[in-house]
Amino acid sequence: MSQINETTKYYLFYKLVPDILDLNLESKSKTSENYKLEVFTPSIFRIIPRGFCNITAIYFWILYLLKILRGRESYSIFLVYQKESNKLIHFTFVLSKSLKFPFMGKYDVNIGPVYTDINFRGRGITRFVVNSILQIYGIKRTYWWITSESNTISQIVAEKLGFTLVGYGKKERRFLMSKYIIEKYIKMTSE
Repeated sequence: MSQINETTKYYLFYKLVPDILDLNLESKSKTSENYKLEVFTPSIFRIIPRGFCNITAIYFWILYLLKILRGRESYSIFLVYQKESNKLIHFTFVLSKSLKFPFMGKYDVNIGPVYTDINFRGRGITRFVVNSILQIYGIKRTYWWITSESNTISQIVAEKLGFTLVGYGKKERRFLMSKYIIEKYIKMTSE
């Protein structure tokens, strides 16, 4: 889908419905030997992970505080540190159904934003984190990955992780929160 005009930014919506096989993707990886994974969940007094300065984390905490992001699983941040230096090299946000994602089912989970330090890309860290997310959140959910039309790296990563492109859409901006809208679904064909 190409952009119609300069002001409209289009997004691609990917979906993953995992099965038991997906949980074995990274079970014996060297990735887990070299890196330490921490999962941060918010509370009224836990705004962002210690040492993690990111405006997106503060934004999601405000939505959590205002009860726009609700429930015990409203959002989490998966953080990966290099074991040798204790340097933060990756983070992934995991968000549950909210007004931000009106297309999602009650138990669906959105994975993203995702970031890996440029010096650590291509080492399987995102796969390691997504596998950890599947193990923690379970396989009886649908997982979403949303990326901009121009972010080809994110599209490649999503597809390598087993996500399937299911639609195109946009992000509508509101007062405090934007929401993603799927405007066109891709018809899935059986193989």
